[in-house]
Amino acid sequence: MQPPTVSVVVVSFNTRQLLLECLESLGPGSEPADIEIVVVDNASSDGSPSMVRELYPQAKLIANSGNLGFAVACNQGIIRSRAPFVLLLNSDARLHATTIKSLVDCFESHLRCAAAGCSLVDSSGHDRPSTWHFLTPFNQALELLNLKSVLPRRFRRSYRSRPGPPGVDCAIDWIEASCLMIRRSALDEVGLLDERFFMY
Repeated sequence: MQPPTVSVVVVSFNTRQLLLECLESLGPGSEPADIEIVVVDNASSDGSPSMVRELYPQAKLIANSGNLGFAVACNQGIIRSRAPFVLLLNSDARLHATTIKSLVDCFESHLRCAAAGCSLVDSSGHDRPSTWHFLTPFNQALELLNLKSVLPRRFRRSYRSRPGPPGVDCAIDWIEASCLMIRRSALDEVGLLDERFFMY
C-alpha cells in the first residue's frame, strides 16, 4: 500500500466537540484526499476516544492512560504516522479545504523548507498572529508594559508575515504550531519535539 501524502497528527485533551469539528474539516473536499489521521488523546474524560473510534474508525487512535503533555503526544503521533509530510494540528483548529495542498505546494517549491505554517483566522474572521520574532528580554518587557504598538515592527515580538509573489515569507524566526507542517526527512535529521516541554 502506498503511503499517504500527509499525516495529520491531532493531540486531544478534553476537547471532544472541538476535536469533532477539527476532524470534520479534514473530510471530503480537503485537498489532497490521500491523508492519514492520527489522534493522540491524553486521557480525556469527556468521551473523546470513544467518539473517534465510532465516527472516525479509519483514524489511528493512541489513547494514553495519563496526560503526557503536548510534545510527548506529538512525538507519539509522528512515530505512528508514515507520510513524508506531518501536519501538527491543534484540536481547536479548522482547516480550509485548500490548506493542506497549499502547504504541500510550498514544500515542493522550496526543497530546503523543513517546516511551514499558514495564516490563522479567528472565529470572528479576523487575522491573528501566526509568525513571531524570537523572544528577547526587550520585546517581552514591551509586551508586559503594553508598549509594543508604539514602536517599530522590528522591536515587537509578533511579526506580521509579508509573503512575496509566490505567497511565501521566509524571513520569520518561528511559526505558531497550531497548524504546522513538517518535512519528515527534516525530523529524521534533527529529531522529534523536545519532550522536556510539557506544553509550549
